[in-house]
Amino acid sequence: MQNTRNLLFTIITVVVIPLLFFVVLEFALRVAGVGTSYSYFTSIEIDDEPYYQENPDFADQFYPPSLNVGPLQNTFAQAPSDDRVRVFVLGGSAAMGFPHKNHGVDRLLATQLRALFPEREVEVINTAMTSVNSHVVQQVAATLPPNSADVAVVLMGNNEVVGPYGPGTFNQNFLSSLSAIRGLQALKRTRLWQLLDSSLTDVRASDAKADLEWQGMQMFVDNGVAENDPRMAFVYEHYEQNLRDIIATLNAKGMHVVLSTVPVNLRQSAPFLSINAEDLSESDEDRLGGLRERAANEANRNRWREAQELSEQALLIDPGYADTHFQLATSLERQGDYARARRHFERALDLDGLRFRADTKINTIIERVARDYDEADLSFVHGLKAFDRASAPYAPGWDLLVEHVHYDFDGNAILARSFARAIAEHLLPKEAPT
Repeated sequence: MQNTRNLLFTIITVVVIPLLFFVVLEFALRVAGVGTSYSYFTSIEIDDEPYYQENPDFADQFYPPSLNVGPLQNTFAQAPSDDRVRVFVLGGSAAMGFPHKNHGVDRLLATQLRALFPEREVEVINTAMTSVNSHVVQQVAATLPPNSADVAVVLMGNNEVVGPYGPGTFNQNFLSSLSAIRGLQALKRTRLWQLLDSSLTDVRASDAKADLEWQGMQMFVDNGVAENDPRMAFVYEHYEQNLRDIIATLNAKGMHVVLSTVPVNLRQSAPFLSINAEDLSESDEDRLGGLRERAANEANRNRWREAQELSEQALLIDPGYADTHFQLATSLERQGDYARARRHFERALDLDGLRFRADTKINTIIERVARDYDEADLSFVHGLKAFDRASAPYAPGWDLLVEHVHYDFDGNAILARSFARAIAEHLLPKEAPT
């Protein structure tokens, strides 16, 4: 009995009292207005009516504030209405509508829905942000108000390697544990952490990472990640778990999920970084250099068969060089062999060392996850196949995208039409069978 009392006293002294102290301290800091909330939406009043407005500080828990990575400006009523269809869009810059936000997928989706629901008010609230990945989107979903929308569209997968906590990111260390990532982010959201961090910032020398200014894709050029990098297994594992948690969270908050695969530019976006095999001999490197140069010269002369043969010889020596697959795909396409061209375009995508684009494994995960949900909870949209149909017989390229991942008007229109159809099939009453 004495030992039990001693153990209980030790637990209270070492665990309970310090924990209670920090809980009280955290509460006091919140009451005193120290720090900021990292919820995606904040509550405001307009003419004595409650509204939600996006929190400009939300992304500061993931990126230095100097980068100005933040939500679009949206303000909307909190009060529910049976005469309204409200849709959230979640994802990265492709879902945000970059670079032409005025005709991004959200604007075109709203137009489609107004035609389908003429008697109801339609609101499409775009929560997407530049350069975010599933770690960020998971937190967006976690802080969305319950029952605040009918449907949530998820278009996400381009930044899993280069976004926060990915092995190719520029301002954080890669973490292989999803629990560690979420635990660290939970700490960053506490007012005590924010107070300590702010106090340290005031006394320490300027941090180059904290003073970063957004410079686009060039910020990542020194962070190449090979396909066989062991960290990639964790990237896919994290993505799938985040995606499943996002869906479960949105469903629990009363939202039907529309989940899409992520189309990217295969045909006219060459790999950003090709990585040579590590075990090449000096003679192999010399021979490869000659083969690749000759293949490029033949392609410049429109001698596609000769370029194909030289690229194939190069791949026998180094089958993991992304640009050779891309050049081979181009040669095959020019000869009308579209199926083989598609396979090598996809191989070039998967081998690209600067991983800005959703690769084939990411889209395979999306398809696999979608199959695990009932149609009452989730509608699957195969955006990738919709782009394939529109671009046939070619792989998707500049006909639907403005560069590597961002869609032009036609590309956004294809996705918006697919999303609208899925939303209508969910919300409109089914016709009785005849």
